[in-house]
Amino acid sequence: VVAIDARRVPSSKLQVPSSNLKLETRNLQLRWEVYIHGGRTPTGKDAVEWFPYFGPRAPRNFPVRFRVRSVVAGGRELELGPVGEPRLDGTRVTIRRGEVTEVWQLGVTGAEQSFVLAEPVAPGAISVALEVTTELQRKDVEAGLAFEHPTFGALLYGDGIAFDGAGRRAPIRSRFGGDGIELVVPAAFVAAARGAITIDPLVTSVAIDGGTDDVHDPDVAYEPVTDRFLVVYDQ
Repeated sequence: VVAIDARRVPSSKLQVPSSNLKLETRNLQLRWEVYIHGGRTPTGKDAVEWFPYFGPRAPRNFPVRFRVRSVVAGGRELELGPVGEPRLDGTRVTIRRGEVTEVWQLGVTGAEQSFVLAEPVAPGAISVALEVTTELQRKDVEAGLAFEHPTFGALLYGDGIAFDGAGRRAPIRSRFGGDGIELVVPAAFVAAARGAITIDPLVTSVAIDGGTDDVHDPDVAYEPVTDRFLVVYDQ
């Protein structure tokens, strides 16, 4: 279960089917605002806050807060405003943020957060910096990054890919940097790119146990080739 509850404040509303992502806009400088209590109560936070579902045994929520801090291309920090009106197409939400377009493709167990840079892009590496706030433990894993609870589960921020308008692709390693996440597209890929460049990581939640039985000493292994998890625990 994915629980994203964020809005552009306020005026025209978009409700995305089968999700808790809500967006509102007005004809001013726009920002994300996170809502709680079923979308009724604004928190005043300029970010997207994710509530991983850890099953009924979790005593409370353990949110992970994401905020786009900067996007740098070829040594130049790109303008992230003004922000345009969000566009909804099925479960795909697109927001124009100055020189960068942010896209959320929502699913039942996860979401793709994409950043699209229109041509031309200055020569040099592209770096996307996200500020992350959470009490979950940060850990490097085989296929990206994890924000873990020692008993209940984890939120996975996976490695991504970069691709250009001609279909060329390159793997991107998600890595911790400072108090957040950094995604870097190599300069060699940027130099040979044709058309727009898209940076595309995947975010998913993993609950170790969704039941009500007593469990102890859980551990999780991930096999990236077949995209499978193995969870073991004493019951």
